[in-house]
Amino acid sequence: MTTSARAAVLETQDGPFEFRDIEIEDPRPDEVLVRVVATGICATDAHVRAQRMATPLPVVLGHEGAGVVERVGAAVTTVEPGDHVVLSYHSCGRCKAMIDAGRLTLGQSLQGIIQGDAVSSLLINDLAQLYRAGRFPIDRLLSFYDFSDINTAFEDAGSGRATKAILRFTAPG
Repeated sequence: MTTSARAAVLETQDGPFEFRDIEIEDPRPDEVLVRVVATGICATDAHVRAQRMATPLPVVLGHEGAGVVERVGAAVTTVEPGDHVVLSYHSCGRCKAMIDAGRLTLGQSLQGIIQGDAVSSLLINDLAQLYRAGRFPIDRLLSFYDFSDINTAFEDAGSGRATKAILRFTAPG
């Protein structure tokens, strides 16, 4: 069984994203199918679009996001259909974080983070707590775009008009 989806496909280096209907295979045993409701545009996406990170084209980009679990593979035990999840760059979730977000709650500052330098399931919760406490005003860094405006979002992120561009998807149906 497959799932139909609408995707923004990059066909050429630095080219525009073109919308295509695609089919997604059922999750493998260790995979999860998530209905994405929002996704952040990451520097990695920009590097792939410009082919500074050589990637075969055509490609569907994106690894940051938020959504709802639709289906899980047979070996998945940490989430189930209906769970609300946050997606991040690949992380096993078991390694010791190189950046301990808990330090922020003690008043120390965060100088930077590199992909994979944090355990997402810990860092995201810590950052959410800091936001709720008024100590991390992430909302002032975000610019929201409809999915159909993906090309504008990439332009704004690349020019600095948007610090963090977030694409929002409309509900199906």
